[in-house]
Amino acid sequence: MPTPSPAVLADIAHACAIEAGRYISSVFRTDVDVETKADAHDPVTRHDRETEALISAYLARHTPGARILGEEGGTRSLAGSGCEEVSWIVDPIDGTANFAAGIAYLATSIAAEVSGRVVAACVHQPITTECYWADDHTGWRTTPHGHVRALRRPGPTREIDALATGYFPHRDPDTTRRHALADSLARLADAYASLRSPGACALDLAHVAAGFAGVATATFVQPWDVAAGFHLVRVSGGRVHTYDRGTGRPAHLSPAFVASAAGLDAATAREVFDEAGDTWLGPVPASA
Repeated sequence: MPTPSPAVLADIAHACAIEAGRYISSVFRTDVDVETKADAHDPVTRHDRETEALISAYLARHTPGARILGEEGGTRSLAGSGCEEVSWIVDPIDGTANFAAGIAYLATSIAAEVSGRVVAACVHQPITTECYWADDHTGWRTTPHGHVRALRRPGPTREIDALATGYFPHRDPDTTRRHALADSLARLADAYASLRSPGACALDLAHVAAGFAGVATATFVQPWDVAAGFHLVRVSGGRVHTYDRGTGRPAHLSPAFVASAAGLDAATAREVFDEAGDTWLGPVPASA
């Protein structure tokens, strides 16, 4: 079979995320055992694994032979043949810590990559049933009432009016870097209406794409956290400034970023991140 078009891949990602969301919502706030991966701040549940298995099976049916990079299963080929040029980048439950705690800020993130470029993506919030998805040119969102709207809506145009979300290395053992971070956070707190760290990077980026949040930032995240969200922001007319921190990752999978909604110049956030290269945003330690 020929490689599906971006429009078809967007439809596949959208339908797949909704199917995964039905499972996630059915088990949300049920008793669940939480395990850890790298450390106590990197949790995983059996529902993460089962959701990724469900997603993998769906994608194999619709894009046989494609490759998949999933947070839980790593990189592998899907059963069948015909769509070998397609690579899927998947986070089954972005915001696992929230999910495990019963906090309803989480999402499924699915991006389709062809020839090293993301051409379609979907971020789905299963608890509210909101969905954000796009092909290579156009994006849409579904409201909690089931109405389909254009992805982009009017958002803040001044930093002081914008809500900013982000992840910062608060547990850095180096005192100098912690002090530098505190100074940076103070600058951001002065520049933006509010700072939040809600705990699901893909959903933060989807909210920027839609214009709900003005800015989203992160200092060290994984490819599955950003592949779909970066694409949504760019399709919506927003901007993504990336920092590879010595990882060598391509920009669309960057570990650190400042993303801003269309019509908003996030100058302060960019300045803060640009200046932090010698302190808390320096090269990632080999052990990370």
